[in-house]
Amino acid sequence: LGRRPLWQEVRGEYPPYPDDFVPAFGDEHLLGRAAAEADRANSSVSLAVKLLSRYATNIQRMPAGIPPQVYVWCHHSQSGSLVFPDSSEGVVVTLSVLQPPAFSYSTSAGPLAQIALARNVTFPPLVPRFELDGFPSYYYDEVAFTITPTLPSGVRMAPADGRIGPDPLPEQLSEAPVEYAVRAQSRYDVRRWREQQITVSVQEAAVCGLQGVKSTEALVSCALRDSDNLRLQAVYFLFAEYGSDVAHEPSSFSCYPGAMLRRNTGSVLETVCARTRAQCCCWAWIPGGDDATGRRAPLRSTVVSRVAHAACGFAQQSRYTGMSMAAGVNPLGQNQRTAVVSRVEFDFTVPKRDEAKPIQFEMKVDISYEAECDPVRNGPAAEAACKERMRAELVRLLGAPVEMIEVLHVRPG
Repeated sequence: LGRRPLWQEVRGEYPPYPDDFVPAFGDEHLLGRAAAEADRANSSVSLAVKLLSRYATNIQRMPAGIPPQVYVWCHHSQSGSLVFPDSSEGVVVTLSVLQPPAFSYSTSAGPLAQIALARNVTFPPLVPRFELDGFPSYYYDEVAFTITPTLPSGVRMAPADGRIGPDPLPEQLSEAPVEYAVRAQSRYDVRRWREQQITVSVQEAAVCGLQGVKSTEALVSCALRDSDNLRLQAVYFLFAEYGSDVAHEPSSFSCYPGAMLRRNTGSVLETVCARTRAQCCCWAWIPGGDDATGRRAPLRSTVVSRVAHAACGFAQQSRYTGMSMAAGVNPLGQNQRTAVVSRVEFDFTVPKRDEAKPIQFEMKVDISYEAECDPVRNGPAAEAACKERMRAELVRLLGAPVEMIEVLHVRPG
């Protein structure tokens, strides 16, 4: 300091000073004060001075290899105006590096120890939170972060602050969860560090493929998986003629985001399709998709969707390519609407539909023609009623649709 501080300045007791009084130090230079009582004469006491964190940044940065120092002055309540040491330079205290406190990662939803990410879907950075508020309070406690093993491509950690975020989007699949060790290492003392474990996986939200194709419909099977940054609500399909150049982007799906809540009661999801000149876009609502909150148990299931050829105008013996897109909301992004297109494509050829050919045959039945079917004896409607009874019986016995059976003639025999 420019001079020895007064005892009032040491204790923080400021009587009225003359207008021309110049303080030995300003409030912004004060790092802390403490007081203790001695139990008896000639005894020793220890004082713990807690630094005022708002001024800790004012501690002078020293050259590399030299620890910072602070200065202390003392005053005894019975010593009058005496201040120790009686000089402008107080007792020198050399500061040491603080052991990094324990920390954990968290999002706006709270702390987490593992996170499952959907490929190609953004997420807010995961921020390390130290248990000690305000750490690091000044430069000598600063840490640098490292992580092992290497994160999947598209996910990175910032060494300066330890944030784990997209770069620019999670790209490399890592279906099996991997445990990573994050180390907060002191920049000034290699012996001071702290580690925290976090588990990360990157998965495909939907993997779809052709289950089967008939002359009237195609069945598409999809393995669906919720993640922390995508809660699934619907699955979309885009069909185009084989060999068409279609971008793997949500904008290619003309019916997105048209999916609406639609409860499917059967084991196969019925799709709603919209046809354009060169493409057909279909969607199916996923069971449970109406609950996109974090309370919903993560979806891990396989669903089958039906696409009618007539709805898309598919021609017989023509080949088509299909791609899929998972859609929902991002819980880590304030439930913003989100969709991601799968890398996997599938193709199929619509089989030829053979035209049904009628078969005509005669059969003998155990019915009294004269008693039941003869129009002369039983009236003009008797023969027609007899035909209908025989038709109903054949439908029951053969299990065939009623429109496929026709009784042409009834005669005695």
